[in-house]
Amino acid sequence: MKQNIIFSFSAIILMVIGCQSPQEGHLTDVQKQQIKSEITQVMHELLHPGDTLHLMDYLSYYQIDRDAAIAMDGYIIKGRTVMRQYLEELIDGVRTVDTKLHEMHIRVVTKDVAIVSFRSNELAYYYDGDTIPSEGSYQCVFQRINKHWKIISSAGAHVKE
Repeated sequence: MKQNIIFSFSAIILMVIGCQSPQEGHLTDVQKQQIKSEITQVMHELLHPGDTLHLMDYLSYYQIDRDAAIAMDGYIIKGRTVMRQYLEELIDGVRTVDTKLHEMHIRVVTKDVAIVSFRSNELAYYYDGDTIPSEGSYQCVFQRINKHWKIISSAGAHVKE
């Protein structure tokens, strides 16, 4: 009797496992590494904008639509208009930013979605001569949209300013 129960239980388990389709979106280690390389490149471009910081260049890394939101320093900034205004104010008067990444972790979720967590120090150089340091930790959700990685959600907190 005990053997029949064990056999029946084992048969049911094998049927359930055997009837499941392969995990959709399963990626090989090579595919995950390729995605991580692509995201690392985008992060480098985003955090090292060159000689000057332009709003449109910065905004081009975000998928800003009516459902977009950023969580930052205790606030939720949501909606296309408010997000754009927030980002405009954030970089208003900034000539360039020197960013040092201390840690970055990329979790590949699917072939078109990845989550990036990172810690950084920044020095913001303003046109008026001020230099303002800050330190923080951040998380961005990237989605591949029309062959380009875009930030669809982000959150962060400054720990020093």
